[in-house]
Amino acid sequence: MYDLHLTPEQIEFRDAIRDFINSEVKPAAIDPRRLEPFEKPLMTGFLDQLAQMGLRGLGLPEAAGGAGADLLTGCVLLEEIAVGDVDLAMVLGETALLAPALHDAMNDGQRQRWLSKSSIMAKPPRFRYSRKLRISLSVSCISPTSLK
Repeated sequence: MYDLHLTPEQIEFRDAIRDFINSEVKPAAIDPRRLEPFEKPLMTGFLDQLAQMGLRGLGLPEAAGGAGADLLTGCVLLEEIAVGDVDLAMVLGETALLAPALHDAMNDGQRQRWLSKSSIMAKPPRFRYSRKLRISLSVSCISPTSLK
């Protein structure tokens, strides 16, 4: 049976993220100037700060520079981020799903090049929102030929 009680470490992570979201992200997310345009901008500055906290590589093994977090920890942290801004939570959630899959599919040289702190974990994929509410993803730091 799966234990849904949070460990002291999970509670500490959750509380740290909650404090950051409440003090930094929420005030910026609800700023009327940000909400006026039809295509509200992604708050990449906060995305970078969350990446520096280690949240881009949350699901990666510790040996790969990630936190080695389990699914429950990831869900709890993404829920806290979504309270402040769902767009940030979605981008981090997609990265949390993508990074372990890439890690498992790559050889050691590819992992060193693409999953290091200076690559995909630090440079987020760029989302573009179209007027028809479709999302297109362009990953500028990875091309099909670069993974060979």
